[in-house]
Amino acid sequence: MGRSRAYGGAKPLLPTNPYAFALPADRHENVVADFATCAVATGKLRLYRAEGKPVPEGWILDKDGRPTTAAEDFFQGGMQVPAGGAKGYGLAVLAELIAESLLGKPREFNWLIIALDLEAFRPLGEFLRSGDAFLDELKAVPPAPGFAEVLIPGEPEHRNAEARGQSGIPVAPEVWRSIEAAARSVGLDADGLVAGIG
Repeated sequence: MGRSRAYGGAKPLLPTNPYAFALPADRHENVVADFATCAVATGKLRLYRAEGKPVPEGWILDKDGRPTTAAEDFFQGGMQVPAGGAKGYGLAVLAELIAESLLGKPREFNWLIIALDLEAFRPLGEFLRSGDAFLDELKAVPPAPGFAEVLIPGEPEHRNAEARGQSGIPVAPEVWRSIEAAARSVGLDADGLVAGIG
């Protein structure tokens, strides 16, 4: 599990508290924004550590609250930095209050799911046409230097899934080893499970 600092603090306190939002589109792909409240996912830090690469500046702090680019520092008591500084910190605090103060002491996961009936607001066709008109405007924005195009949230993931087709999701060796260890800890054979799925 990730550990994020309280903004301005030198101690990890907050989990990474993910948020996910999704809205349907018509001609475009559905819009999906899925993010944690810290600057980087813990899984990415595991990959950087496994590959022995420095992490980008601004992602993590060491156990004393000092900026670092050594992934190992995170695993030795360090912490992630809130995404967007005080804004990400604010989102993390709200998520924590909802997850524990509202929903009670967490067991495994405390999730709050809110589903809206779009047609309670306006006819679905109108919503989809209005949404697609906005997404058309978004896609028409000229790209800034260093970018090929403006992407809709969720579009990169959709393209990756299409490109992979039936080949599945690539799993880094260290991540697979942790999956195997977790499976063994409960008496399962991870390789056998995957073979059974295929």
